[in-house]
Amino acid sequence: MNRKYFYFAILFLIIVGLIYTGLLKKGEEKSDLNILQSDLILEEDASQSIEATLKNNAEHTYTDVHMTIQLLNAENELIGSTTASTDSIRSGEEWKVKVAVVGDSIADFKIISIETAEEVIRKF
Repeated sequence: MNRKYFYFAILFLIIVGLIYTGLLKKGEEKSDLNILQSDLILEEDASQSIEATLKNNAEHTYTDVHMTIQLLNAENELIGSTTASTDSIRSGEEWKVKVAVVGDSIADFKIISIETAEEVIRKF
């Protein structure tokens, strides 16, 4: 009889731990690096670029920041990808990104991840 309660208590602690860990991970998804804006720009010379602004709302500096961008055609199909990188973004600082993209079939883009030396900030 005592073994049954012992196993029940262990199972209960495992379930509570999994729930608690899941709640912590959801809270971590609220990123300290936020995308303020992102646009696909048609330049005067008919070339295209992606412009984005990220802001560091953390109380510390993020180093070795990489943003991965997927390039999409009019059918929303993946036709390429590119990355943008910076050495660091200090607390309160904004990082203005401008990436030239080549190809006339690029209709849209999707930022799929933001990673730093410290952690993976977001995977979209």
